[in-house]
This record gives sequence, C-alpha cells and structure tokens, in this order.
Amino acid sequence: MTLLYESAPKRGKYMYRLTYHRTDTGNARIYFREPQLKQLFCFQEGLNGFDFFLCSNDGEPQAPKNRQDIDHIDAPKGGTSLDMALINFMLDSKQVYA
Repeated sequence: MTLLYESAPKRGKYMYRLTYHRTDTGNARIYFREPQLKQLFCFQEGLNGFDFFLCSNDGEPQAPKNRQDIDHIDAPKGGTSLDMALINFMLDSKQVYA
C-alpha cells in the first residue's frame, strides 16, 4: 500500500480514510472505499481535473463531496494513465506530500 495523501487531524469533523478499490477507464473513474463508513467514493476525470463523489453501491456518482474532507488516501494501484493523472492532479493541487 502506497500512501498518496494524509492530512493533519481536524477536530469535530469526520474525515474520510480512503483505500483504493478499482479503476474504471471506460467511465474515467477511480474508486475508493471508506472502510469504516462502508461507502464507495470515486474521483471522476472532468474538464478541470478530477471531481470527488460519493457513489452508489453499483458505482454511479450520487453526490459531490469536498476533497478537503479526505484525511488519508491510498495511491491508485491500477497502473493506468488515468491513475497517473489522478496522482499528478493531487500533486498539482498541493493535496499530497511531495
């Protein structure tokens, strides 16, 4: 497991701890699970980078979420250009440790 991002703890607010689940290049989505909440999330590539969503159990984005609410995220393990694009996006948006 390679850590992509880990934030400083924030008091009074639940922060997502995401583990890599799978990459869907056909829909330009990278899925992550939040084990404690038992929820599925995804980053979907769009015109301005990646958007972060809470997903249904079948993987459809349901509600946009704030990336600032992520406490910990594992690096995608799919090895695709989409996985690399997300890693670069997070680095460029200064949401990861360099």
